[in-house]
Amino acid sequence: MCMKTNQHPEHGFGKEKIDSAGDTFWYWSLRPQESNSFPGPTVQLSETRADDETLHRVYSEYLMWCPFDVSLMKALSDRGLTPDQIDDLRRRKYKNHPDKGRAKIIRKMIKNGILESDLAQTPGFVIAEHQGRRYWTTSRLIGMIVPVRNVRGQIVSLKVRQDDPGKGGKYKPFSSSGKQRNGSSPGSPVHFPLFDGDTSTIRITEGQLKADIATMMTGILTIGLNAAGSWKRAAKAVKAQNVLVAYDADHRTNPSVRRALINLVQSLKKNGFNVSLEIWI
Repeated sequence: MCMKTNQHPEHGFGKEKIDSAGDTFWYWSLRPQESNSFPGPTVQLSETRADDETLHRVYSEYLMWCPFDVSLMKALSDRGLTPDQIDDLRRRKYKNHPDKGRAKIIRKMIKNGILESDLAQTPGFVIAEHQGRRYWTTSRLIGMIVPVRNVRGQIVSLKVRQDDPGKGGKYKPFSSSGKQRNGSSPGSPVHFPLFDGDTSTIRITEGQLKADIATMMTGILTIGLNAAGSWKRAAKAVKAQNVLVAYDADHRTNPSVRRALINLVQSLKKNGFNVSLEIWI
């Protein structure tokens, strides 16, 4: 057990826990060294996505083994977050998605009771092959993991803010579909940050990370859309009296964003909500 670092030079990343005082520590289960004879996958990927309870169980177990290291703390600090806010994101299960060791994490998950049939229906978990050996791994998206939660606080999807995004944008979802994988897609879920305060007034914005940060900094539950065009999902999810709609400033120059903003506001007003506009600057 260690309270200073989550990485051991010989045993890799430890499993994160929080003690009764609220402090974080990591522990390692010292077992005989794993061999390459660990059995390969016994099921095929499924195009059917698992239910929310299963997704939450699988993703929560995966995140417990992923690190939260200095590089992530620096990246969040560079965005202007305070140490307390960074610690809050850690408690919300923000993690690094490692370049190496992902297959080893899944072997530990299976040993801990995660079923392969559940992995097969969880977006982001895939079957790879190397030198004739098939094994479970995850999408090779290297960067910061952003957990996406449903209205009950369950983690139903993961997105990664990539360190080196290249083409296709910074944020990529965990997915098992495409590229001849024949697995499941995460869909486009609305993100509900963990929040236990007053919800008579809420905010709707674009992006999960932005929603979490806005919720922490303003004390107003901020729902995060997967994209500007997913306004219909947001309108259905809202249960408050007053709604603040905060879209990016590019609504002035991007017709599709502006159209989505107008549609959302009209839909909310039509359903009896008090609507105010906010613009991120």
